[in-house]
Amino acid sequence: MPASHGRSARVVLSAMALAALGLFLTACGSSDPSPDPTTLVPVLESTDTATGEVRLVLRLRERDGGDAVFPAGTTFNFRYLDSVDGGFRFRDQTPAQALSLGVETYYVAYATFDREGLWAIEVVASPPQGEPRSSGRLQFAIDTAPDIVRPGDPAPRSPSSILAPAPREQPSGDPSPDASLYRTSVVSALDQQRPFVVLFSNVDTCLNRGRCRRALDQIERLAPQADLLAIHSQPFEIGPDGSRVRSDPDIFSEWRLGSDPWIFVVGADGLVHASFELVVTDDDLLAALEAVTK
Repeated sequence: MPASHGRSARVVLSAMALAALGLFLTACGSSDPSPDPTTLVPVLESTDTATGEVRLVLRLRERDGGDAVFPAGTTFNFRYLDSVDGGFRFRDQTPAQALSLGVETYYVAYATFDREGLWAIEVVASPPQGEPRSSGRLQFAIDTAPDIVRPGDPAPRSPSSILAPAPREQPSGDPSPDASLYRTSVVSALDQQRPFVVLFSNVDTCLNRGRCRRALDQIERLAPQADLLAIHSQPFEIGPDGSRVRSDPDIFSEWRLGSDPWIFVVGADGLVHASFELVVTDDDLLAALEAVTK
């Protein structure tokens, strides 16, 4: 059953599985050949799909491909179904947090999966008035071993983190980031046993600049409130042909970054205490920052 841990909704399940295959089945099951045109389509945005605690980030789209829009006060629940012979069965559900970023809205919940296996998620949106709307089923896979750095893991000491990168030219109209974000390296902070927050992102090459701008603004604003060292690492650069390339493969192999932005909060013990992929609320991030300074 779901258990509250003082942050975004979290659920503990006995099992889960198969990763973002983009298979959207109707809420009535795979046997229904005529999907309801009003059914929402869930899209998995986060990349952590392994056993253990997982922070799920989804988007909701209409069948025509546009982002779903809901009235103020709508609540959201993730419904979890495990696979059985011939289909799926309902196991549990948890409230999901809606986080708006301009015209985009992300839906976030935590789940703990104790083994791999085929599972599915449905999302139910319940407006203050009127009938709830349900999504189709999103099948996904949970692997045995995580492919990211998770809370409780030691913070990697990648060679690329020995020297902090200088701020790169920002897109026209974007303010330059705070220079203090580039004065201390990850390795230096670990050697000094200083707690810190590190952001991996490039505003100028980010696949979603709004997300990366927001993450950079958050650590600039919130780290000083928590009296915490903040570091900005830029893992991408523009190649000769204008494409986005990895500035140093070590960052990706050790921190295992599959998307951007990523925020990691590291304690004086050198362990990752919290991590946030893509989006996070100010309240959740500030709580994580303050937790490692107490």
